[in-house]
Amino acid sequence: MFDTFTIFVKTLPVSIGEPRTRIHPVMGPLTDGAWHHHDAPIGEVRNEPCEADAYLESLFPAVRSWTALECHRQARAAASDDREWVLFQTGLASLLTRSMGWIALVESDCDQYEIDRSVATVDELLARVDQHRCDGGSPLAILMSSFG
Repeated sequence: MFDTFTIFVKTLPVSIGEPRTRIHPVMGPLTDGAWHHHDAPIGEVRNEPCEADAYLESLFPAVRSWTALECHRQARAAASDDREWVLFQTGLASLLTRSMGWIALVESDCDQYEIDRSVATVDELLARVDQHRCDGGSPLAILMSSFG
C-alpha cells in the first residue's frame, strides 16, 4: 500500500513526541529514533542517505540538511485500522504544521508511476494519502511540499 512514505522536515519539533527505542512491541527495537504523537507512531528518523535523496536534492538542494522520517511501516500498520489511521494522520498533521517546512514523497509502488509534484497544505497531503487508503488498489506517486 505504501512502499515509500518519506517526510523531510526542516526542523523536527521536540514538542510532538520523543525518540523511543521501540515503536510497538510487535515491531521490535529500532536502530533509529522513532517519533510518536502521544502513543501513535509516526515514523523513524533516518540518519543514512538513500537513493531517493539524490532526486529530492536535485529539486530542493536545502533538503540535504533536513531531517528525514521514514513513515511507510507506520502508515501501512495504521491503514488496516480506522482508529489507528486517525491517530497516525493526527500525529503527522501535528508534525507537519509545527515544522518550518516539509516535503513528502509517497508512492504505492516505488518507481512505477510518474510522480505528481505540487505545493500543498497539510490537509491536502493528508486527503491524498487518505484517498489512496480508501481506494486500496489505485496507484499513488506524489511529491508534495509546503513551498514552491
